[in-house]
Amino acid sequence: MNVKCIIILGVLWLNACTLPNENNYEIAQWKGFADAAITYTFDDNTAHQYDIGIALFDKYGYNATFYPVINWEPKWDVFAKAVANGHEVGSHTVTHRNLANIDLSDQEVELRDSKNTIEQMLGAGVCKTMAYPFCSPSDKTLTQKYFIAVRHCQGQIEKASPDDMMNISSIICGDQGDIKTFNDFKNKAVEAAELKGWCVYLLHGIDDDGGYSPVNSEVLDQSLSYFNNNRDKYWVDNFSNVAIYILQRNCLSVTDSKVGRNAIELALNDTLDNTIYNMPVTIRRFLPRKWKNIEVEQNDRAIAFKLEKCDAGNCVVFDAVPDAGLVTITKL
Repeated sequence: MNVKCIIILGVLWLNACTLPNENNYEIAQWKGFADAAITYTFDDNTAHQYDIGIALFDKYGYNATFYPVINWEPKWDVFAKAVANGHEVGSHTVTHRNLANIDLSDQEVELRDSKNTIEQMLGAGVCKTMAYPFCSPSDKTLTQKYFIAVRHCQGQIEKASPDDMMNISSIICGDQGDIKTFNDFKNKAVEAAELKGWCVYLLHGIDDDGGYSPVNSEVLDQSLSYFNNNRDKYWVDNFSNVAIYILQRNCLSVTDSKVGRNAIELALNDTLDNTIYNMPVTIRRFLPRKWKNIEVEQNDRAIAFKLEKCDAGNCVVFDAVPDAGLVTITKL
């Protein structure tokens, strides 16, 4: 899936583009104007991912990403319920081979067949991302054919606008990784907030389930509790949702299609495939000074919003989906 944005003079850019800002609105770098995005990813379908991991994320209302190996007998019934609840299941290949050590035809079998199996078991379009086994990338052109973003493991906080969506950095957790304790999770998140970046945790086993570099479930719970207590600062979501948000945000055009005495209409447009890129993006729009009681709708349906004090006066913050109809802000 080769994502492009179309801008002036017909120039095509991969994964990012620059569009003019009319200065009466602001597009949030992260959903809800959070300081950082946080993603938990789990590899290898280890036993306690099913009975402990999913339950912990459900406890706090957060979504995680799971990368099972197809030939290692994933529990598809558990994953089906998890996907229905907002979690992500992506590809970790069919057999967990080192992709750099096999030819292109074998790489394609690993990528294509893992994606196809996941979507046969869990639904069409479900599998949008993958994680490289052994942190060893496959051919980039081939990988882009099947996935919108891929997790690597460079051990760093990823930038808000990554240089390469096929090589998103993550940080290994557990007793073999750099993040072992609650304070390790917290400190890395604080670093991500300072950098305004994306922190991707890479996990395998939980407690004593035999997985590589296991993380203690109490530590995992403590880390999620910390994010739950700091929801305004951190946006916690699965890997594909964050990737989709980035690509939409970087290609989004917001324009005033109509400004009246009692109503403002905004058009939100991008150049991406709306069957994949259909997540709400957070917008802040400045309001006339006397507008204190308002309602916000998209395509004639009410959407949630909040009013804030801004440097220029009052402003409204809301989430809206690009290419899903006009957003109307009406003074009551």
